[in-house]
Amino acid sequence: MTAINILTRARDILIYGGWCQGQQAQTRSGRTAPIGRAYRYTLEGAILCARITQGSHSDQQDAFGAVHAVIGNPDWDALQNWNDVPGRDLGDVIRLLDWAIQRVDIEAKKKAA
Repeated sequence: MTAINILTRARDILIYGGWCQGQQAQTRSGRTAPIGRAYRYTLEGAILCARITQGSHSDQQDAFGAVHAVIGNPDWDALQNWNDVPGRDLGDVIRLLDWAIQRVDIEAKKKAA
């Protein structure tokens, strides 16, 4: 699997499962849940969950790197902070993932050329 697979899977997890703010993973009732056994995820939680089902640690790091590059902040807590901004919504998160997927795809094509 690749970073694109992880980011695409994270996107699907958020669209079909649900998105949240605060805890990385939540039950349907909003309680904290373990990654991989939750109903809703934050951006970071969805990427972590996607890596459980597909991809290597290296692929996960590439996926996180692409998202960090899009938001312009390499700090570890940047994704959770970005996710939790008041007024942020699922559409914002999906657009960010789409841009990160495009970024990884462009970089892969440059390396292949």
